[in-house]
Amino acid sequence: MKKILTGLVCLTSLTAFAQNIPGNPGAVNTSSTAVTDARTTLKNAGLNLVVDSVLTMEKDSNDNEFRGGTLTVDMPLSYKLTDKDSFRILPEFSLSRVHQTGEASTSATKLSLVEGRYKRGGILVQDKHGINGSAEIRGIYVTDVSDRNSSYSRGLGSVRLNAGRTWGKFSLDATLRQDVWERRKPSGHEDKAVKYLSRLYLAPAYSITDSWAVSVLAFYNRTTTLNDRVSTKYYVAPSVAYTINSDVSVAAFAEFVPFKNNDGRHGLASRVTKDATYNLELTATVF
Repeated sequence: MKKILTGLVCLTSLTAFAQNIPGNPGAVNTSSTAVTDARTTLKNAGLNLVVDSVLTMEKDSNDNEFRGGTLTVDMPLSYKLTDKDSFRILPEFSLSRVHQTGEASTSATKLSLVEGRYKRGGILVQDKHGINGSAEIRGIYVTDVSDRNSSYSRGLGSVRLNAGRTWGKFSLDATLRQDVWERRKPSGHEDKAVKYLSRLYLAPAYSITDSWAVSVLAFYNRTTTLNDRVSTKYYVAPSVAYTINSDVSVAAFAEFVPFKNNDGRHGLASRVTKDATYNLELTATVF
């Protein structure tokens, strides 16, 4: 705890430090060294903060033209409890601006949710068991009132089992996820209120170089509502990523729903390209 407090004090005092040495040619270098030292202190104390920003392009459902976008910013702060155990708190913010034809632009900024996660890593190790394996327990509280009203829920609990293996430049990761939603009684809307959500993720990836990588995230999504109505979808999200350095990376990806069981087309989705989303992602490690 003493190391954590020391690192935080160093970070918060850097601006004042730099301002007190105007014109000093060594001020920038000294300040940069202080930042590096503070980051190292926080890392050594078991803390890790990442800022993950995703810009999603919004399209008009009628003419398929881009009309705006939503910026989602996750800021997961993790603390390493042991070599295998960690706890993470994640606030998620979103900023959106959309313009529909013939209508005024709408903007919204909100804190969407707060998530807590406990993770146990190293349950399986590739060198010993052939694959890597970990498990997670998550709790999510929906903080935005409009989101709570539209989903008829204040949050959910989630259990995830993760497995992965690498073969040189190729890797394959899989995750089995089960969510249970906290439910209110939405009179007349039982067919829209999700009770359970199950997902299976598969993510093959290939590292072209040390900086460039391509991957395809495919996952099966099954939801069960309060009146036991079941719907399924299959998502596919190809992506290309570029690692700038050990702390910063960028990626571009699209998300498609080629198959689903609830639009009267025997599983084949009717609006694969029109309902697709296109995204840009920037990930930066603070410490």
